[in-house]
Amino acid sequence: MHKRQALFLLTLLATPALVTRAEAQSIASPYQFVDRKKDVGIFVGYMFADKGSAGLGPAAGLLAGAEFNIRVSDPIGIGFYGAYFPSERDVIDPQADDESERIVGTTDMNLFLLAGRLKLQLTGSRTWHRLVPYVYGGLGIVFDVSSNPSCFAEPSQANCQVPARERLDFGTGFLGQIGLGVIWLPSERLGLRVTFDDSIWKLSTPDGFYDDTSTLFPTPPRSDWTNNLQLTAGLFFSQQQPEPDRKAAGSSGDRHLWAPRRRYSSWPSVPPWHNSRTRSGPTPFRFTGWRGSRSRCPARSKRSRSYRTR
Repeated sequence: MHKRQALFLLTLLATPALVTRAEAQSIASPYQFVDRKKDVGIFVGYMFADKGSAGLGPAAGLLAGAEFNIRVSDPIGIGFYGAYFPSERDVIDPQADDESERIVGTTDMNLFLLAGRLKLQLTGSRTWHRLVPYVYGGLGIVFDVSSNPSCFAEPSQANCQVPARERLDFGTGFLGQIGLGVIWLPSERLGLRVTFDDSIWKLSTPDGFYDDTSTLFPTPPRSDWTNNLQLTAGLFFSQQQPEPDRKAAGSSGDRHLWAPRRRYSSWPSVPPWHNSRTRSGPTPFRFTGWRGSRSRCPARSKRSRSYRTR
């Protein structure tokens, strides 16, 4: 009687633990696997441009572009970035006597940015509450695509009010990027990407800013590396990675291709390289199958029908 009471009490004590364990197993994990292989998308953003020490850089403004990404492993991916940044800059007169007359006017400065990026996803091939944070760095070029008319065609434009030695020639320069971003995946195909990075390029000060007649103080550096912060947001379409084909990979379920067909669930005791005539080769296990019937093992001959090992 005492044993039954003790068993009943133990059952009552164990029931809450079992219920708690079942409830814990039913909690959904915030991490989900994503097999996104490639994605392409567009974005818009705002560039907080740095004008530099001499004030020759572009003004802040909107930009737009596209991006293509390929995931080469679980956490690592490569991307290709292109953006168009239409802006304008101030035309500086370094020989002006009064600071109020230093800025002659403005002229167009439309920049095109191209870069290749290396990305590192902080959650690997999984999402955390459908979010994928990552960091990246990129190298590329930036060049001015402005179509300003020549001074012979329109001598009244602001850039023609200063001598040629005092005009900025941006040309094509080096572009470096470092930043971070986050991806939100509401569905398997579409996603939202938000990034914040620092785009670094160089502004070369014209030679006329270092003449004896220049009134600039302090004198700006000849090479001024500027930090241009940009915040972007965009949509992208992703391509899912196909599931591997077992037949194409050379697999047949859980059974190896060399394994003979068998009527039992364990592995065959006799390896396929065993010669039944000479009894050569390793026979580490005792084998008692295939008695009095045709062998289904492809490694055996017709004369081994009634062969039995001791």
